Amino acid sequence: MTACLLPVWRGLCKAVGAVLHTVGSVVTAVLLTAVYVVVFCPIGLTLLALGRAPLYAGARAGTTWRRRDPADWSPDEAARPY
Repeated sequence: MTACLLPVWRGLCKAVGAVLHTVGSVVTAVLLTAVYVVVFCPIGLTLLALGRAPLYAGARAGTTWRRRDPADWSPDEAARPY
């Protein structure tokens, strides 16, 4: 009797696995969208409202490079930076 139920059990496991995979894919998409909307959009809008738009930094400042005093740098530091 157990031998005849084994193919049915395997088929049931495959069907349940396929359903759970689909549910997991949908839940993942929904959760990642919610995190984007709840976390990243408000941060981006707040920074934009405060005038800290990194995509437009070059247009307003001319450059985003920081000036360094040449006395603070030595060639020995550049030989092995890591």
